[in-house]
Amino acid sequence: MQACVVEDDAAIRQTLRAILELEGYDVLEASEGSAALEILRATEGPLVVLLDLLMPGMDGITLLQTVAADPELTESRAFIVVTAAPQMLTPPMTGLLNSMSIPIVVKPFDIDVLLDTVFRKAKALQVPG
Repeated sequence: MQACVVEDDAAIRQTLRAILELEGYDVLEASEGSAALEILRATEGPLVVLLDLLMPGMDGITLLQTVAADPELTESRAFIVVTAAPQMLTPPMTGLLNSMSIPIVVKPFDIDVLLDTVFRKAKALQVPG
């Protein structure tokens, strides 16, 4: 299973990558939304995306709005918002997250909670076989 960490803070991005790789995920990285959008368009197969909201350039909400408008980008993709600022979520942002079934993991995160959330999202993407 592939995962993509979209986070502007290099230390957090590297920590998330290391945690996910220890669990067997093939991890891609992006430091802001437009780079993540390129990864979403170029990557085939299931992909779990851990997404920060507050980033320079294209932020996480703008990325999710772009993804929500393009069915090809939502296919085989699962998103998890990882943010230190859940209080910044406006009702329209919360509505978007709810409509896309996107859970929120608050920084500083509990590794077990994060991994459980990633596992559940990855499992939901797997094709029954």
